[in-house]
Amino acid sequence: MEKGIKALWKEEDWWAVWIGFFILIVILTQSVSREEYHDKSAWSKLETAQAGQSWVLFTNDLCVEYFFDQFNDSLINRNNFQYAAGNHKTAEALEAKGVKVEFIPKDSTDMALARGLRKNYDLSQASVFRVRCNIMDNTINAEMSENVGQFVSVMVYKVVHGFPVIPKVGKWTTNPLDALAKSGKSLIPSLLILMIILGVLTAIVIGVTKRHNVFKYLLAFVFIFILAVISYWMANQTEIKYWGLSYAMWALLVGLLVSNTIGTPGWIKPGINTELFIKIGLVLLGAEILFKKILSLGVPGLMVAWIVTPIVIIFMYMFAVRVLKMKNKNLAIIIASATSVCGVSAAIAAAAASRAKKEDLTLAVGMTLIFTVLMMFFMPLFIKFVGMNKILGAAWMGGTIDSTGAVVAAGSMLGQTAEQVAAVVKMIQNVLIGVVAFFIAIYWVTKVEAIPGHKASAMEIWYRFPKFVIGFVAASLFYSFLVVPMMGGDFRMVEAIMIDPFSSVLRGWFFCLAFVSIGLESNFRDLASRMEGGKPMYLYVIGQSFNMILTLLVAWLAFIILFPNAI
Repeated sequence: MEKGIKALWKEEDWWAVWIGFFILIVILTQSVSREEYHDKSAWSKLETAQAGQSWVLFTNDLCVEYFFDQFNDSLINRNNFQYAAGNHKTAEALEAKGVKVEFIPKDSTDMALARGLRKNYDLSQASVFRVRCNIMDNTINAEMSENVGQFVSVMVYKVVHGFPVIPKVGKWTTNPLDALAKSGKSLIPSLLILMIILGVLTAIVIGVTKRHNVFKYLLAFVFIFILAVISYWMANQTEIKYWGLSYAMWALLVGLLVSNTIGTPGWIKPGINTELFIKIGLVLLGAEILFKKILSLGVPGLMVAWIVTPIVIIFMYMFAVRVLKMKNKNLAIIIASATSVCGVSAAIAAAAASRAKKEDLTLAVGMTLIFTVLMMFFMPLFIKFVGMNKILGAAWMGGTIDSTGAVVAAGSMLGQTAEQVAAVVKMIQNVLIGVVAFFIAIYWVTKVEAIPGHKASAMEIWYRFPKFVIGFVAASLFYSFLVVPMMGGDFRMVEAIMIDPFSSVLRGWFFCLAFVSIGLESNFRDLASRMEGGKPMYLYVIGQSFNMILTLLVAWLAFIILFPNAI
């Protein structure tokens, strides 16, 4: 391990930080201009919509009714708009005229706007309208009809793309080729460009650290990227996606299938750089942790995420070591972290901090993914069956289901508000990834791997500390306190313009490459040897049960007893 200033360009951890931040800074070329219009100018702006232009109108159902009931059709050419409406009656009327309808809450035009931007509208050629009406007792104040400027404002958004949206393998039902096309255009050229860009970025690290021959690495990387595409392709089949079988699981299985049948060819091994892919992905994940969104739930959300998590980690680790007598402490801490924090991402960070073997991570992630699918389906059903308060149920799921995607899917089964609560609770937990990795690194140096009679110095702890965690935290702070204010304080806009279509997608690609790599260098015999008579499974089941009970108790105290009006 390099020491001193040279570590900044010699160590893989630091290179993961530099590459991650390079990507996040490039993403800032995606910008959005905003103009707000009031009084008569608002209507004048609406009148500028001409046939052939692409306009997207986000408003609520009462505004839509008002536009078309109180004003004649010549004022607004409805054929040029796609509408977001919340009222079923309004929606049916608009749909009958061939207008696309999005269901949104009456008071959530900002949220509707962000969601609409995520729907991949071609905003490079469109203006986006958000129209606000002052609503009194759920009706528009008709007395103001002659001076519409008093209660109507129009915000026009124009998205400026610095570069094309990152390609994603699409969904498909019966025709597999549907996954590789979007709007009638093939995704293969853009996937090839993505492969080249990711290959070159990571090859820089391979060359600097002199781990492999760069040419051999790039040749192997092509094969691993193809396996990653196949993993996404399998995960996005509609029936498979419905059951929550994520790309991470398929990437692991694809890699394991190769390594345990024909064996991983020697020429592929230079491309297996699991830790590098993981570390870059985790730095990108940091940008998704926006403090303004975290604080949207206030104290109750913080209670559920930050009180329960450390208690569960300590309980599970002590139970594994002292009760189950597990010899593999690395595996124990990975399972504990995955269960208590956020599944795969936390498992990855814990494995890096404890310097666990790939087989330990594979086993922990495999168990986590299987139980995540089960919890994603059965927890919402149980909550509905017993008639539990939906906000309480959402917080419970957000604190226990081990995957952000699964949490959102489960929360959506209880309604839109529940979906948001569950997702924010999980995001608050995600903040702890860096904290958990930090304390694991310290504990491992000073206790688990301590040399008898030798006290680890602060410098030893620093050298062992996974530096990519610094990148994770810095990315969160950078986007929370610099980028969000640059976008007018609207974190939903940052998510819609920069995170969802760019950093989140790239993070997924790096994680997918990592799990393919893990599978390629793992075999079932080594995995079986780590089961210790089923102790890891016992640890997960007992630990998750404890987690569910404690989370439900704290969520009940936070959202029902102490802060009943938080939502």
